[in-house]
Amino acid sequence: MVDYPSNVQRDDDNRVIAYTDGSAAGTACRATARAGWSFYYSRDAPINTADRLMGAVQTSSRAELRAILHVVRTMSQPTRIRSDCKYVVDAANRILNGHEVLWDWPDVELWIAFRDMVNNLREEGVD
Repeated sequence: MVDYPSNVQRDDDNRVIAYTDGSAAGTACRATARAGWSFYYSRDAPINTADRLMGAVQTSSRAELRAILHVVRTMSQPTRIRSDCKYVVDAANRILNGHEVLWDWPDVELWIAFRDMVNNLREEGVD
């Protein structure tokens, strides 16, 4: 779990704010595509992270989702995640609002992991 720095940003409901991003280059050819993900809490925070995306499928949306999964896995306080990827935001909001994962979604296995983490948090009383 995360130890948040004292200068972490919070929203009006006192939730920690985490900013996520995913990026990819060379996506015209699957063999040369490379992607990375990151999240940011506050300036100079040791918990800010950036890493390369592992696996055969290297896309910016998959990298963005990977960043969000990391935040959800490691958060120790209610957290508002800010993302600039419309596909990821829309799909995450569908799951958070109780809709099921659609089997034709790209990255369906990651969405199932996200859904399961959300359900586990709700069972623990975190909403």
